[in-house]
Amino acid sequence: MIKPSKDGNFLWFIPPEGSTIGEAEYPLVYANTCPKCNNLIQAVFMTNKKVDPKPWEEIFTQVLDANGKYKRIIPGRSKRSRSRYSVTTLGRGSIISAQLIRYTDHFDRKEDVNNTPICKFVALSSVIPEYRIYDMLLTHFLDPSKYDIKDSDYDSIKDRLLTNYSGTDQYAFVEAIGKGPECVLVSRTAYQWFMQEVTNKYAKPYQPSV
Repeated sequence: MIKPSKDGNFLWFIPPEGSTIGEAEYPLVYANTCPKCNNLIQAVFMTNKKVDPKPWEEIFTQVLDANGKYKRIIPGRSKRSRSRYSVTTLGRGSIISAQLIRYTDHFDRKEDVNNTPICKFVALSSVIPEYRIYDMLLTHFLDPSKYDIKDSDYDSIKDRLLTNYSGTDQYAFVEAIGKGPECVLVSRTAYQWFMQEVTNKYAKPYQPSV
């Protein structure tokens, strides 16, 4: 299992039960964990070499086993299985100083009819609040160019979505552990009109085409 320490100082790599690989930890910059599926969404940690997450992965699913417990996917137990995390190394030239890992399923907006996603929420994590709103508009198939939204509008839009319209079954706003951006989670079945109602006052005046 890969998870941040409670104090937010380290990213822990804890092997699944029965694994022969040891534990590892790296200084954590920031991480986001999903409150819906309890999986690590993304994390940036300090390292001088590329780290493959696969041997430590335990992915929580929404499927119950015969004992009524949530089944887990452990990619490291199968040579054919790929890691569920994408890996991006950060540094200068050939020198690695940090690494970003992202749980790919959480950032994939496409609906796969053959493979049900582990979590029904799509993650959006732009550093700039304004861009987070534009990403939410895109997730709802709305055109961001038709709106005039600023960073200062973010908190108001967030508050209205949570209190006036949908609550946490449609949206969730997850603060980072460590020094990082807030992560927005949008339900894959979110109602488009919720977002339209909240952002209508930011719509640009209609201009007929010439």
